[in-house]
Amino acid sequence: LAIAYRTDDRGGDGVLLAARRDAENRIQLGPPRVFTHYQAQSMSLIALPQSRVVVLFAEHQPNKVAPGKWEHFGTSLLADILPDERLGGQMVPRVLGKYHFAQGAVSRISAAPLSSKLFAIAYRQGRSQNMEKVDDKSPSREASVSLAELWGSELVFTTKSLSLEPQKEQIWARSVAGLGDGAFAYTYHSGAEQLTKQVVLRLNAEHRLEMIQEPRVVASGFSPFVSTVSTVQRNEKVQEPGHRLFTFIGGQHGAQGLGQICGVNARGIPDHCQDVGATGREVLAVATALLTDNRVFLLTSSANGVPYYTLVGLTP
Repeated sequence: LAIAYRTDDRGGDGVLLAARRDAENRIQLGPPRVFTHYQAQSMSLIALPQSRVVVLFAEHQPNKVAPGKWEHFGTSLLADILPDERLGGQMVPRVLGKYHFAQGAVSRISAAPLSSKLFAIAYRQGRSQNMEKVDDKSPSREASVSLAELWGSELVFTTKSLSLEPQKEQIWARSVAGLGDGAFAYTYHSGAEQLTKQVVLRLNAEHRLEMIQEPRVVASGFSPFVSTVSTVQRNEKVQEPGHRLFTFIGGQHGAQGLGQICGVNARGIPDHCQDVGATGREVLAVATALLTDNRVFLLTSSANGVPYYTLVGLTP
């Protein structure tokens, strides 16, 4: 088990914590490891083979050449989680390397596995200060996506980053979910349009990202959150019938979350979508996870910080 968090809402340290379950079914936490500073954004975790994990985060560093200025990156930290006999067998994260997936300030990071070693990273990237001064009409990168792959003990970003709807700004909440055979859904909220949209991308034979479904509107109205999860397993090469994509969004219900279940056809495109009802209460934050029996564990938090959970069945 690996947990990544920041120690404060703004300006906190980024911490990676490892744990394991003991013989009495208790969770034993290992010592925390600080891996970065100046944190104010949420992070994303991806599990990889051989007890390795990747933490994706927005990194901020003081500029060593220009005092008083800062450098900003989208950064991935690769670590392994192994017991340390010197600490009584406690699970301890060991950093293997740091890699940048974006130059400049990033936020709203979401990631999803596409295979055992390949994963997609969705993020919001602002214009650099130089671009703002020189060319205000430069393409927007607020709906960006990159692919990363584990090669041996290193992370390699195997494709050039792609910007969806480069003419649009105010792209806020987002989520990605694998659909099998190198395809994945990228769902995002366009604040200026007050629309939540979904596109489907695929890594093609030339190792390039291609859009196999244009942006389609999945909800109208403001949505402060977007979360998606798929029943397609990360090691599946070809879509099998019966898979589902679950999307949890706001929209016309305001801050009340609305669930939507879609089938996944042979091309890896969601179809036959159905709404499955709203939460009936205001939602401030959401997290989803797929259980082994194809149910979704849906965790929401209300405006006053009260957590709620719901189980959503995705079996046809």
